[in-house]
Amino acid sequence: MNDKARILAVVVGAATLMLSAAPAASIGPSMTIAAAMVKVLPAPAVTLPLPVDFTGDVTHLGIQQGAVMDRLETTADPFLADLGAVSDMSATLTAPAGTAYAVSVPTGAAGTLNVFINYASGSNFGAVETWSASASLLGVDGPAPVLQTAGATGRQAGNQVLVEASFAYSQSFSFTGVQLDVTGPFSSGGDLPYVDVSSNVLALLKDLPEDPGQFVTLIPEPATLSVLVPLLGGLAFLRRSRSARA
Repeated sequence: MNDKARILAVVVGAATLMLSAAPAASIGPSMTIAAAMVKVLPAPAVTLPLPVDFTGDVTHLGIQQGAVMDRLETTADPFLADLGAVSDMSATLTAPAGTAYAVSVPTGAAGTLNVFINYASGSNFGAVETWSASASLLGVDGPAPVLQTAGATGRQAGNQVLVEASFAYSQSFSFTGVQLDVTGPFSSGGDLPYVDVSSNVLALLKDLPEDPGQFVTLIPEPATLSVLVPLLGGLAFLRRSRSARA
């Protein structure tokens, strides 16, 4: 070992002894060397999907509370969860595969699409929490409705989850689904069974002198039609070609 190597070994050994014998050296008023070596990672984001969806059925409710109403039928299942263990909740309601909801708006009329989802694990409601929420319509074809409100509240320390959204429209359009997202944190109560379930999606028309009948219908998805029409045209051409040869 040459002289330079011997000197380096002595310096390294002395530094090691000093660090092992002394408390962690201060780096600033509240940080130590040991703390500086620990990388604090954010808690992983865990999204809870709410089990709710469209069935594809539409029920005409007629005139109620001064508006013509169609109800887009939904299905919602109970679930077991600890809301304190999740960072976000989401609900995605979609029309059956390959279809869309067409909303026909008569001239001069205006309306709203109201989405309501409620899950509760008990019937006693206490303190209210408010969470931020966002909402959007999926697969819109035509003039896009305008989001009016989106929000979420919890009662009894998170034992109830209520998500609402409202979209305004004045022209006919179609859409394939609704996306709702709620951002926590949520109160923790351990695993709770959310069994009291209700969900409602209502399409309303106002400023009409009389009931025009059902104005929301299930149709083939416009994107699907754009694929099927050329295919059907091609099949018709093949049939004509075969007939001509025969």
